Amino acid sequence: MRLKVLLNLLLCISIVAILNSCEESFTPRPKAYPKVHYPERHFIAMKNSLPYTFEYNSAAIIVPDTNFFGEKPENPYWINVFYPELNAVIHISYKEINAKNTFNSLLEDAFMLSFKHTVKAETIDKANLHPTPSIGGQLFKVSGDAASAYQFFLTDSSKHFIRGALYFNCEPNADSLAPVTQYIYEDLTKMLKSFRFK
Repeated sequence: MRLKVLLNLLLCISIVAILNSCEESFTPRPKAYPKVHYPERHFIAMKNSLPYTFEYNSAAIIVPDTNFFGEKPENPYWINVFYPELNAVIHISYKEINAKNTFNSLLEDAFMLSFKHTVKAETIDKANLHPTPSIGGQLFKVSGDAASAYQFFLTDSSKHFIRGALYFNCEPNADSLAPVTQYIYEDLTKMLKSFRFK
């Protein structure tokens, strides 16, 4: 009886060994990201009837923002700087400083919306902006897998206030988006330095 059990066990082990030896070895390929072709940079001045202007990369398209969470934007001066080849957009909202939109409330909103990304962000670094002596603001670099890599605001602190944010139309993955984010950051830097209110 013992011999029969031993023979059955040996038979099972042999069958499993034979079946395993017939399989091809499989090695999964690592995930790859598509190669990105960066548009050649050529900066042009924005020509429009908005209360502000700046220089931007001609590879981007400026379109009016017509949808704010399913509603019409507060005013017609909200725009999107869209990069079709990079699947990215810089949203820019404009508000006039007045009794309804006080400077302090707009500033508080800008900080609140920027630091809303702390849930996914590893760090948020701030840099002061001064495109002219009368215009100031801050740029927030959000590192990690947050939805927005850059947030910013600019104001003359008496009449004009703009807020902006860079978003990609894909799942945020800081590592894979790093080269594209760097490319757009260089554009954003030029854009913010050339920013003027009318």
